[in-house]
Amino acid sequence: MNATAEDAIHDWVRLASGLAAEQIVWEGRHPYPTGAWILMRVDAGGGFGRPWVDRTAAAEDNVLYTARSVRRATLQLQLIAGEEGGEASCIALLEQVIGKRHLPSFAEPLKLAGVGVLTEGAVEWRQATRGSAFEPRAVVDIYLTLGSEFTELGPAIKHVEVEGNVGLGDETIWVPDAPVET
Repeated sequence: MNATAEDAIHDWVRLASGLAAEQIVWEGRHPYPTGAWILMRVDAGGGFGRPWVDRTAAAEDNVLYTARSVRRATLQLQLIAGEEGGEASCIALLEQVIGKRHLPSFAEPLKLAGVGVLTEGAVEWRQATRGSAFEPRAVVDIYLTLGSEFTELGPAIKHVEVEGNVGLGDETIWVPDAPVET
């Protein structure tokens, strides 16, 4: 996943949840905050359809090649309750994050970053521990498509010269006679 998509997902979750930016953390980035916070993880899936390349004319007799592809991914959000959160409030907050993605102010930045939200699972409450500490959390899986685009400038073929005499070597071309009408 590229940084643009990562930032767009972070902004969506932060703004929709109302939590501070430092309370929304990608898995593996330490230190983890205290209090209520959301842990995010993306598990990349396989390709979704086939990649393709577009060619468009560019300045100075060049061609711009653009390779595009779409991949499936699963975004898991875990709302760690902290001391102040209970089951109902944690589930409600994750459902709020999911629901707000349909609003244009959330949907458009995701779309511009190449992130498509397909569907989501049910928000679940889990009793968990981290180390020896009890850490209840609400968890939801959100199914995404992630678009990628790479570009490269290449030379354009401006002029092609065709020679009229194409040699076939020793081979003979056989052309059948036109059918005879009787």
